[in-house]
Amino acid sequence: MQIMTLQSKSRRVNILLYNNNPTIACRLTEPLTSQNLTVTTAHSHQDLQDAINFGGLDVATTNTAGVEITRWMTTLPVINFDASVFAPPRKADGKNLAKQLDSVAFIKRLFDVVRP
Repeated sequence: MQIMTLQSKSRRVNILLYNNNPTIACRLTEPLTSQNLTVTTAHSHQDLQDAINFGGLDVATTNTAGVEITRWMTTLPVINFDASVFAPPRKADGKNLAKQLDSVAFIKRLFDVVRP
């Protein structure tokens, strides 16, 4: 399956990814960079502020817990990536599978916000 390449005609799209869990941030970064998007990752409030001060960002993405602080600290559009996370059906033995990211929907949402 091919995901649309999310680039503006003149430059790469720059995404601010705020999440205090480096493992989750890494898992989210992979599908974004594979689509030629630039990702700046912030794991703390100070990292978030530093990235915002540096500038050059088009959109921010974070989890539900980070939406309020991200909106408070920046005027960038903020996308809640939790909206693209789903729990797959249980296994036949009744065990839960790990939650998964619908990366196609997530990247499309970022693209829709950056290019209205």
